Amino acid sequence: MTPARHHLSLSSVGRFLLVGGSATVMHYAVMAFVLWRGWTGPVAASAIGFLVSAVFNYLASAAYTFRGDHSHARALPRFATTLAAGCALNVGAVALLLRLGVPLVLAQLVATGCVMVWNYCLHALWTFRPRAPRP
Repeated sequence: MTPARHHLSLSSVGRFLLVGGSATVMHYAVMAFVLWRGWTGPVAASAIGFLVSAVFNYLASAAYTFRGDHSHARALPRFATTLAAGCALNVGAVALLLRLGVPLVLAQLVATGCVMVWNYCLHALWTFRPRAPRP
């Protein structure tokens, strides 16, 4: 039996931060553009920016951050599941920290850090896990 393969490494952490940072910039840029054009209000603009950046994040993560022999048919639903769980973790962490009296900006920063660690670990160990070698 061979040990489980995964993408945990310092180089993948660096690539993860680069891709995630780029996705964040893209989210804000798309949101600002949609608002500037007057196509919709702030909430919908944020949702559009989020969705565009999520597509970019998946493609860049698959091709660059966690490049390998993973199947898109397997990785894409896992990416969406990790994204949804990360969103729930973010909301839960912010709500809990606000109840504990933590100021909003600090609560959001802590939640963002938690979600980043969550996303990296799940993507490296599950979403983009390389296929096991065949015996």
